[in-house]
Amino acid sequence: GRLVLRLASHPYHRQGVLGMALAKLFLEAIGALEGSIVIPLDAHPELSHRQRGSVPEFRSDLLLVSAMPPQRRLDMLVVEVKAFSGVGLSAELRARVDEQTDATATALRERFQITDIRDRIDRQVQSWRLTSVLGFYLDRARRYQLINPDAIYQIRPFLLSLDAGYELSVRRTGVVFRLDAPATK
Repeated sequence: GRLVLRLASHPYHRQGVLGMALAKLFLEAIGALEGSIVIPLDAHPELSHRQRGSVPEFRSDLLLVSAMPPQRRLDMLVVEVKAFSGVGLSAELRARVDEQTDATATALRERFQITDIRDRIDRQVQSWRLTSVLGFYLDRARRYQLINPDAIYQIRPFLLSLDAGYELSVRRTGVVFRLDAPATK
């Protein structure tokens, strides 16, 4: 429903929807979605909201999370998607992608990276929030067959015990599509 409304709206929104569709195909083709829990960050601003209110809010588009239960590790890949018409990849566009992915990665580290089990007064709340979102999208990944069903039996107990501690890594990338580029073979 929301996708259709966005396609029928402003041309900028159509470019965004097209960019996300192309990103899905691209990430799928390079194997980045396999074994990942995919979270659309626009649907969960609470995950990447900076704690210091004075910093402008820039949020990336996708978060790909890989869980490694034996190592008690979560690997997050922040993905910013841009679809545009024009020539080349300007320094301004590169800076914008860098700014968005950096702001999102920083917010994720501030909120979810555990330095000590008692590092935050709201640690259990933050762990619960992350567990809830990851659990929801883990079920979605299972439905779309992005994650091996056997792996889910290891991942789910790990996610349910995040408040006991885990290692977090956050990486970031940008995916840019030029919509008017000549066709390639």
